[in-house]
Amino acid sequence: NEMEERRLGIQESANSDQKAQTRLARLAQTGQNASTVT
Repeated sequence: NEMEERRLGIQESANSDQKAQTRLARLAQTGQNASTVT
């Protein structure tokens, strides 16, 4: 069962990594939009 727990933990961290990447991408996009507007 330890392997299962470890696998779930890895999956969880991968998900949070993806969320962080998405947030960064969104921030970058809004930054681009703002600079384009001004």
